[in-house]
Amino acid sequence: MTVNVIGVDDVHVGQVIVLRDVTDRNLAEYAMRTAEMLAATGKLAHAIAHEINNPLEALTNLVYLAQSGASEADVQTYLASASRELDRIGRIYAFGPVFRTDEPAPRFRCFLPVGGLEPGTSEPGP
Repeated sequence: MTVNVIGVDDVHVGQVIVLRDVTDRNLAEYAMRTAEMLAATGKLAHAIAHEINNPLEALTNLVYLAQSGASEADVQTYLASASRELDRIGRIYAFGPVFRTDEPAPRFRCFLPVGGLEPGTSEPGP
């Protein structure tokens, strides 16, 4: 909306009000934001699928190697590696709720080594 005052010799005669319909522009902006969010969601889904597929491929190979007549020691090594890959999938899956809006994000603890810091500062001591 634009308002222009009309006057002659500093005498207020009237005003002109111009109204513009911005509905189409607002709808286009909304559509653009929605498309950008969907594109970002698609990229995220692809990245997560890729990160889960890598340990699954490793598991497939480890099971094949274990079934191919390997020695007992080799089978134990393959099983230990398979267990690590399953843990990796579990860690990836644990981040799932971070990306959902209807569930609170999980809390993680981070332990930092603080040995050698001067009390009351974040700088190492002498």
